[in-house]
Amino acid sequence: MKKDQELIVITKTYDLILWSCNHTSRFPRNHRFVLGERIERNLYNLLETLIAAKYTKNRQRLLEDANLALEVLRFPMGLAKSLQGMKAGRILEGSPFVHRTT
Repeated sequence: MKKDQELIVITKTYDLILWSCNHTSRFPRNHRFVLGERIERNLYNLLETLIAAKYTKNRQRLLEDANLALEVLRFPMGLAKSLQGMKAGRILEGSPFVHRTT
């Protein structure tokens, strides 16, 4: 990997955060501040964990934490998708992340 190149997993997580921020802000008010905020917070934590793993020699524990964070993140993302007939569910249907994990 070249010095100026970023790891794909970090780039994809960053892209997912961008996508999520643009979509969770359109959740109905009653879901935006609980479900939307939880999704975004978990994504930020995942990104931080991946960046820490990139710069750590013994990264096994951090990668296990990132894997757990992804597993935990599946549930609020899946819940938002399952809110059929609600704006939150329709918004998240476009995410490739949701389709791969639910």
